[in-house]
Amino acid sequence: MSKMAMAILAIVFGTGLAGGAVSYLLYSEPVAEKIDPITMNPPSGPFTLTDHTGRQVTDETYRGKLMLIAFGYTYCPDVCPTGLQAMSTSMDMLGEQADWVQPIFITIDPARDDADVMKDYVEAFHPRLVGLTGTANQIAMAAEGYRVYYNKTMLPKDDGEDKSADVEEDYSMGHTTSIYLVGVDGRGLAVFNFGMATTSAEVMVDRMRHFINIQEALDRAKK
Repeated sequence: MSKMAMAILAIVFGTGLAGGAVSYLLYSEPVAEKIDPITMNPPSGPFTLTDHTGRQVTDETYRGKLMLIAFGYTYCPDVCPTGLQAMSTSMDMLGEQADWVQPIFITIDPARDDADVMKDYVEAFHPRLVGLTGTANQIAMAAEGYRVYYNKTMLPKDDGEDKSADVEEDYSMGHTTSIYLVGVDGRGLAVFNFGMATTSAEVMVDRMRHFINIQEALDRAKK
């Protein structure tokens, strides 16, 4: 946390003006000078989905924790595994402060990614990672809140492959590759754009620690 933030917190807790000033710290102070412009207005939104254990959850299920959210699909060949590995590494780097964070992977391919498939997939990355699936409409509504684009691209069949209509068609999914940080109250805090420096585990940890430290200070002030 910057010296400026610490100074403001000292004033806040000394004068009892916690609400407004902490809101300023959470949503007005940049954590780093090199924030991508989209993080100045980070998206978030409601969702009603099914987790990888078969339990129905909503965005409110995770209130009180930061959410670190990625959209993708289990057949994704490279981008999704790379992003999820960075998320997993960031969770390990947070140590005990990882209790403040819920990492989430939302599929944009519910036709293939049911709860059982998601369970096998997310457990290969990190024990805290939650996989979410749902109906096509539920996924579309969740994606809309986060401004996530996705589309299906049919893959050509090889010569000699069965091209009959009853054979499942192969396809890939193009999609937005950002990772989203959402606050304990459901408000968007940051966007980490894949392929840029802002997607490294170190940068994600730096950003998350900033907001976790503020929440911990708030908790101490309430005691």
